[in-house]
Amino acid sequence: MITFRTRIAAIALSIVAVGCGSSATTAPGPAQPASAAIADGTFRVVDVALAGVSTMSQDEARAAIGKTLEIRDGTITYDGKTCKPSPPSRRTEPADAYFAGFKVTPQQVGVQSSSVTVVSTGCEGELAEYAEVDSMLVLAWDGVFYKLQPAP
Repeated sequence: MITFRTRIAAIALSIVAVGCGSSATTAPGPAQPASAAIADGTFRVVDVALAGVSTMSQDEARAAIGKTLEIRDGTITYDGKTCKPSPPSRRTEPADAYFAGFKVTPQQVGVQSSSVTVVSTGCEGELAEYAEVDSMLVLAWDGVFYKLQPAP
């Protein structure tokens, strides 16, 4: 069973996509291998959202803006931590249901999409899971949602 704390910790710059006003009650899709879906690239933290309970202040959370998450050659690196996912998997869920696990709404995080693709990496800590939405990643850690976009 995934606890609130585990789920918060799992979102790897845990990155997001969720929908407004969706009343979908469908179950999450089956997990599928993500090896081809995880695109290599560099993503930069462009914004943060504190929602629900957080162990950080707004200033502490905003200090992450500008940091990068690197997905390259089967590894993920963020803030000096590197992990080789084994094996990553992907699932799609309604945004409302996904964020309810963090006791927030998609709107509190600034997500407008109705669904989110969750990538579970098998890594520990903040690199354990992230959400993909449009061309953005959302990583959740200690009550802060980090929004990352592809770096130029």
